[in-house]
Amino acid sequence: MEPQVWWNQNAEKSYDRFKEWVGDDDASSKVYSAKYCNNKNYKTVADLGCGDATFFYSLKNVNANIQYLGVDSCTFFVKLNTSRQIPMLESDIRRINSLADSSIDWAYSRHTLEHQPNFKLLLEEMIRVGKLEACHIFFIKPHSNKTITNHDGTLYHNTYSIQEIESFLSSNPKVSSWKWVELNKDENALHIFLQESKAFNFQTLSAYTSS
Repeated sequence: MEPQVWWNQNAEKSYDRFKEWVGDDDASSKVYSAKYCNNKNYKTVADLGCGDATFFYSLKNVNANIQYLGVDSCTFFVKLNTSRQIPMLESDIRRINSLADSSIDWAYSRHTLEHQPNFKLLLEEMIRVGKLEACHIFFIKPHSNKTITNHDGTLYHNTYSIQEIESFLSSNPKVSSWKWVELNKDENALHIFLQESKAFNFQTLSAYTSS
């Protein structure tokens, strides 16, 4: 895998700009996602590529009992969130060795696939760790044609092909169906529904969090 170093190199010095990009806990797609998660009665959420983990607060605003785990490879964000008592795991989100197959009700990501060299590794990992559903919120909506755009050497802003994404989902035996939801002029959601799999003995997220 291509190392992902841009955030470790730039997150702290670009934090104000980052917050403008992703919004706070009241950003419309975060509010949508939190309400959706609660309405589906999901108990556990892994937020892959969580950044400063404001989605933790979005969830807690609708249901304080939902267990949240933020996953990010950026040390700055992991330390920041841990200092705020947010459960965190420091890991490359394309291969989260500490999480077992089907260990999280809802594997979630927002504004992350577009920054990947390709969407397949991360989406496959979301499907692997998800028990009931994987969901991604796009800030660059997929279209009929794919455009791979690389900024600053390692930070991508890609437009993916809807047909290629759906072909990839069709080939995964764990995927039962999917649904696209247009949220606003800039964002849409991809909900990926997963086959029921062997129950995982999920006691607490604390076993996975960093110290």
